[in-house]
Amino acid sequence: MSNLTNTANVSLSQITSVLQNFRPVIAKRDEYENTLSQFDEIIDDSKEPLLVMVMGAFSTGKSTFINALVRKNIVATDAKPTTAIITKLCYGAAESVIVHYKDGSTVENPQVDFFELTRQTNTNSAKLDEIAYVERRIPLDMLKIITIIDSPGLNSIYEKHGITTQKFMKKADLIVWMFRADNALTAVEAEAIEKLPARLETIAIVNMMDNFNEDDGDEEEFLNDIRKKLKKKAKKVIGISSKYALEGALKNDAKKFAASNISEFYKTLKEDVFPNITTYKMNTIIDGLIGFLFDIAGNVEGEKNFVEELIKEDLNEYKLASHKFLEFENQLKSMVSPFYEYCLTSKDGVISKSFMATLYYTGILLNKDLDRGVRYAEEAAAQNDIAAIFILLTIYRENGDTEKCKYWFNKLLEHDGADVNYVVGTGYMTGKFGVAQNQQKALEYLKKSDMQGSAEGTYYLALSYLNGYGTTVNTIEGFNLLQKSEKLLCSDFCQAPIFGSFHPRAS
Repeated sequence: MSNLTNTANVSLSQITSVLQNFRPVIAKRDEYENTLSQFDEIIDDSKEPLLVMVMGAFSTGKSTFINALVRKNIVATDAKPTTAIITKLCYGAAESVIVHYKDGSTVENPQVDFFELTRQTNTNSAKLDEIAYVERRIPLDMLKIITIIDSPGLNSIYEKHGITTQKFMKKADLIVWMFRADNALTAVEAEAIEKLPARLETIAIVNMMDNFNEDDGDEEEFLNDIRKKLKKKAKKVIGISSKYALEGALKNDAKKFAASNISEFYKTLKEDVFPNITTYKMNTIIDGLIGFLFDIAGNVEGEKNFVEELIKEDLNEYKLASHKFLEFENQLKSMVSPFYEYCLTSKDGVISKSFMATLYYTGILLNKDLDRGVRYAEEAAAQNDIAAIFILLTIYRENGDTEKCKYWFNKLLEHDGADVNYVVGTGYMTGKFGVAQNQQKALEYLKKSDMQGSAEGTYYLALSYLNGYGTTVNTIEGFNLLQKSEKLLCSDFCQAPIFGSFHPRAS
């Protein structure tokens, strides 16, 4: 597949075909059954339009911005009550609303009042607790190119939707981060942006510039100051007025629409984003493959060792098992090869480095080479890639290098997420990464990982309550959490069980 070796020539439809051709291979092998849903997610990612996640603090105008972007009121913009749950806005030949519940069920209703459904009120909060996210399909041309995720504010009280937020963060291809001009880049916002996955590019929108006046100083100097503070965390910083843009669009007021400066965002989409959709999508797909390969590596190596042992016992059985394994290994290599070739042409990218580290660590496609694996992983980890940090923790733990384990464990503390908090929690629980055991800290991080949707984190939190680690023994809470962990593992909001006790795409 040499046509995949050049970034410009990558076809996402071909990539989807490569992935789909491999699916029956693992589907018919029982030992890989628990990774099938994980692989299906990767296939789904390859088929999706560009997934743009709009994030920011409460009341920064995210919903107004989305409406202005598509020039139509498609999401509720009320300040109070506000958007209470994550909404997915995507293309559909006809208008329809699909409610996705936390138990995995869905209900499609083209007649439902979308605005009422996604508002948080005193009377519907219990109902909203049952919903994971709401999908609205609309026949808008722009949504053929991008799918928009409208997320609740960072300071929203709806932390119960953390599982869904984690899911979409892993699937997102691009982040649009909203600020208020009158309170831009607070300490909370700066910390949250710093913790975004390294692979995700961010476009920063400074909204409500219509409230900026001469007493506040020069507009361009103000925006330049934000650019300096964000450093490399934002691809672009654009000041706009979503209010003017929406009013101008709805009232056909060209002057007000022009004054909004939203045209700068359209320009960024046209010149910087749309020409690079394939790159964005490939980064997401490869990020998913890193976790998948990490998870199956144990089975692959175990099967290989089993076959090698058979030659000592039964030559005929060895020949049959060897043929079966070599067939699978060749099919696995055929699936991985185009992504490896792609990474060779974009080897400066953080995801490419992480992927190369994974191949050298697992011995899938490439000969196992821990020195090269460490070299690639350290380069990616220096760019704050979480997957690379996990790889380094795994290698240094296996090698018994306590000091380096401790160093990268402390680097992990600078990040957040279900998988991160699970690893940190179990690290403090067991002391396996060179840090002193601390049951109280273990409990703190496991609680976070449980809230964010890590089935493994929930399981170890259950053990904490059942055994009194860092807390008093609470068997009722412990057994409830055990049951919850099993439900999470069966849910499409959770990845499959993981190899080596942890990995970023599987939590």
